[in-house]
Amino acid sequence: MSLKLIVNGFNVEVKTIGFSDGASNLFIDPQLMPAEPEYYTVLVEPSTRINDIYAELKHFIDIMERDWPQIQRRHLYLHYLPDGRADRPFTKGYAFPLQVFINDMIFHFTEVTIVDPHNPDAVRSIISRMVPVLGMNLIPKVNIVSQAEVFSTLYRDTHCFGVKGDICLISPDKGAVDKTNAIKEALGNDCDAVLYFNKERDVHTGHITSIDIVNERDAFLNAAVLKMDGGFRQYVVVDDICDGGGTFIPIAIKIKQLLEKHGVPNTQYRIVLFVTHGIFSKGISGLDVFDAIYTNHIVANYVTKDEIAAFNKRIKTTIQE
Repeated sequence: MSLKLIVNGFNVEVKTIGFSDGASNLFIDPQLMPAEPEYYTVLVEPSTRINDIYAELKHFIDIMERDWPQIQRRHLYLHYLPDGRADRPFTKGYAFPLQVFINDMIFHFTEVTIVDPHNPDAVRSIISRMVPVLGMNLIPKVNIVSQAEVFSTLYRDTHCFGVKGDICLISPDKGAVDKTNAIKEALGNDCDAVLYFNKERDVHTGHITSIDIVNERDAFLNAAVLKMDGGFRQYVVVDDICDGGGTFIPIAIKIKQLLEKHGVPNTQYRIVLFVTHGIFSKGISGLDVFDAIYTNHIVANYVTKDEIAAFNKRIKTTIQE
């Protein structure tokens, strides 16, 4: 079941029905609905395939607008924004999937919450362009849960990822700079440095051709970043999405090489990957350059939470209390 429905504060089951030709339908039992439904929240399970989200949301909207049109407060909660990375038509001949999803789905709700979308500005821009068309009364309230909020919550809930020690955040590319800086601000004194990486990619193959630290002279060679006082440090690479991991592996390798170059023993640090949306389309075994992986939720079904937990237990890190 990919949709979770809460009506007037109570869970109501949404049944998915599949057919032999690949078609599907949904069923919401009227007997389970409150006699006077006033408001609802529908949450989309992030592990659901994007194509299935499209189909099920369309069916859900049809059911609710036809059978319970009197409900005035309608809240859509998206842990993962479908087609969030397709935030523009990349060149002539390509579709604009994010705009398609927003225009097809979002305006049926009075409130929408999106967790750490890849490009929040693109989301707001697409929605704002519909104001002259629909009028402000049909534009939903949009809540963006920032990566800083997600990171801070997980950081607290896992008790500093289970390890005591100062944090050096790693921004993997130009697109992650603003979000990384926001996390640093949210962490306050727990984070005392940020390393900024930049990468070049072959637009034809998608392969990364180079990756370098932007502020190596100013930050990485600084004693505060290298933690030469003997204290323990976590180098945390942060981003919104991990797909195959190709961006992050060379970053972790470069950090390890530089730490070794400056004589920092591996008992004084660990390198961690944190992403809001963990796709891990190539699995996680290839990410073994990291000492631990944390994700707010898993997208699609390439890995399980148990596999990530086992990955994080494979290395016993020496911790400086």
